[in-house]
Amino acid sequence: MTDEARQMFLDMHNAYRSMIAKGLAKDPLGGFAPKAARMMKMIYDCDVEQTMMEWAKTCQTWQAPSSARKGYGQNRFSIRPIEPNKTIVAEKLAWQWSYQLGCAVVDCNGFTYAGCEYNPSGNFLYSLIYEIGEPCQTDEDCKCAGCGCSQEEALCVPGVIPIKPVYWVPPEKIEVHCDLDNGQTDELRQIWVNQHNQYRSLVAKGKAKNGTHGGFAPKAARMLKMSYDCAAEASVMSWIKNCIFKHNPGSDRPGYGQSLWSGSGSLFKANMTQLAVWSVHSWYNELPTHGAPADNILTWAVFNTGIGHYTALAWQNTHRIGCGVVYCKGWVITGCEYNPPGDVIGSIIYEMGDPCVTDADCKCTGCKCSQEEALCIPPSS
Repeated sequence: MTDEARQMFLDMHNAYRSMIAKGLAKDPLGGFAPKAARMMKMIYDCDVEQTMMEWAKTCQTWQAPSSARKGYGQNRFSIRPIEPNKTIVAEKLAWQWSYQLGCAVVDCNGFTYAGCEYNPSGNFLYSLIYEIGEPCQTDEDCKCAGCGCSQEEALCVPGVIPIKPVYWVPPEKIEVHCDLDNGQTDELRQIWVNQHNQYRSLVAKGKAKNGTHGGFAPKAARMLKMSYDCAAEASVMSWIKNCIFKHNPGSDRPGYGQSLWSGSGSLFKANMTQLAVWSVHSWYNELPTHGAPADNILTWAVFNTGIGHYTALAWQNTHRIGCGVVYCKGWVITGCEYNPPGDVIGSIIYEMGDPCVTDADCKCTGCKCSQEEALCIPPSS
């Protein structure tokens, strides 16, 4: 693949998405497809390309199994005979949903094979393809944190994605195991803990945007790295399996804090690993959306701005989590429980300062400093 071909794939996808968003795409059933209110502009992702290329090189023109494409959506196309101009192939591909794109073109035996993968995947049956309405005029119209409106293209331009969504973990990287027969998998558990730690690392390094307060949230001096807690998972699953979207009494989960998330429509069709990633991102996103105070103290006034899920995720001394996903009738609920619990009103979310350089900087017995992650690893991890 050349950068020219990559750019062509990206440009053609966005050109067609812009055409649809403006209401200029002809509908064979008559007239034009409806305008799109919040169509996202795509960006190119080399990791997604690598996954597509690995499949394209097999020259198998059917869709790769989900496990072979990390949960990405996929489209394929072939031309006979071999097409030497790879940019022409890109012009013949125009698929529609998601905002991260990676493509591949391979010469097979007598034909050229092209394909693209999309992150996050789309094509959920019985779900809305896109929200119908007038295209954005202001950044606020996009209704996504950090997005900007491109009026000329009628597209919402995604902001910097702080953590790359990862919907798949290779078996050799799975370090979590729970002997619980509740429909959750060890891969899912690993994704839950990985996503939490990636955001905690982002905060600790001072790279987390601080919403309405501007700039970045302060660095964390002694942010603990989280590990997985099977008992916490059992606790949260015992509640969310009731399909009630509210917190159960603290007396029913002694020693655990709790965050919940729900979705319906197309989200109901998503797989569990996607839902885990989206849940944690939604909780973290309260920071760039609402912001945390300069003194990093959680007061009732701060809590009531709608930042309580972020503070639970970033609470310094919380270091064990257990999570779950339950499909209800037409909707889905996810939840995590935290040990020890955070969100203590009047307390500091985390100690501010430069992240650890030595184990001694962590100031906790048996802790190890991970300079790369800017996290302190408790002895139980």
